[in-house]
Amino acid sequence: MSEIIVSRSSLRSAIASVLPHAGKATDETPQLGKIRWTMTGEGLLLWATDYNTTVAALVDVVEYQNAELAAWDTTTAVTRKILAVFKASSTRDTDGDLTVQVTDEQLHITETGDLLPGEHLKQPKIKIPTEDDRYPDVARILHTALTADVEPQSHALVDWAHLAAFAPSVKAWGGKA
Repeated sequence: MSEIIVSRSSLRSAIASVLPHAGKATDETPQLGKIRWTMTGEGLLLWATDYNTTVAALVDVVEYQNAELAAWDTTTAVTRKILAVFKASSTRDTDGDLTVQVTDEQLHITETGDLLPGEHLKQPKIKIPTEDDRYPDVARILHTALTADVEPQSHALVDWAHLAAFAPSVKAWGGKA
C-alpha cells in the first residue's frame, strides 16, 4: 500500500486542470478518458491527453507515509467524484489536507481532521498494465516539446477549440482565462 498526505487545494487544482484534456474513451481509443496518477519524489503527478492537448499537474505532497511510489489510472467519472466529495473549504482559512492511500484494487482518499478523519471516498482504480500499456506517454510528449530546439516565430496558427481546453487549467490554479 502507498500512502501520502496532500494539500486539498493543490489536489483540487490539479484535477480541475487535467480533466478537460482527458478525452473520451471510444472503441478506437479505449485508452482515453483516464487520468494517470504517479507518485514521485517531487509530488503527486497527474496527467492527461486527448491527443490534441496534453497537460500535467503536480500536487504538493505534505508528507510521505511510506516509501512505495505507486502509479495508477482513474476514469474521468471517478476523478470528477473526487472533486464533488472534497469541495474547497469556505469556512476555514486553510483548506486542510487529504490522505491518499492506494491499494492493489482501490484508491482511498480521506479528509485529515484535527481530531477525527472527515469525509472518506473509496473508488476503484485502474491498474497500469505492465505490458501493452496503450495510454499515451504524456511525460515523453511533454519532455519532447519542452526540450525541442524551436525557433521563435511572430505568429502561430492555433485551433481555438484546443486552446480553449486550457482555460479551466488556468482558472484552477488561480489565473484569469
